Amino acid sequence: MKESCQKKTLISTPEAEILHCSCGIYHVALENMTLHLSPVQFRKVARVFKLALGMMTVQQKPKAPVARKLFVQSK
Repeated sequence: MKESCQKKTLISTPEAEILHCSCGIYHVALENMTLHLSPVQFRKVARVFKLALGMMTVQQKPKAPVARKLFVQSK
C-alpha cells in the first residue's frame, strides 16, 4: 500500500475487517492474516464465500418430518 493511499473501512467486526484503499486494493484482515486483493479478486473471493455459505446452509437444514396418517380401525 502506498503512503498516499486513503483507507476506508467497509466493515469491521470482531472476526474481520475489510478496508478499501483509494488505490483500489481491498485489505481483508482475518485474525493473524491479511489478504490484499484487486477489485476483481475481491469480487471472486466474495462470490466463493457466498456460494460456500449457501452450500453450508443447505447441508445443515434439518429434514422436515414426514407426515404420516394414523388409521384407527373401529370395532
